[in-house]
Amino acid sequence: MINIPNTIPIAPHVAYKTVDNTPYCWVFYPYHSEEDEVGPIYEFATHLAEYYYERCAVGTIDLAYPSNQVGDSYRRSHTV
Repeated sequence: MINIPNTIPIAPHVAYKTVDNTPYCWVFYPYHSEEDEVGPIYEFATHLAEYYYERCAVGTIDLAYPSNQVGDSYRRSHTV
């Protein structure tokens, strides 16, 4: 996971406890830190956080994080 200013790293427990219980909008940016280059990920997420600052919460989802891999594999197997 990459720590990016003004974003929240999302893992399943964070999504369940934080995202579901907030009344405001969320913007999610999924990336795979083992397959993608960190520079472009960090740059895009930083711009995303700047654009949505005080409008929506920005959550980054690293698909290389073990518990996020489980959720992503479930989603992929259940999509049409």
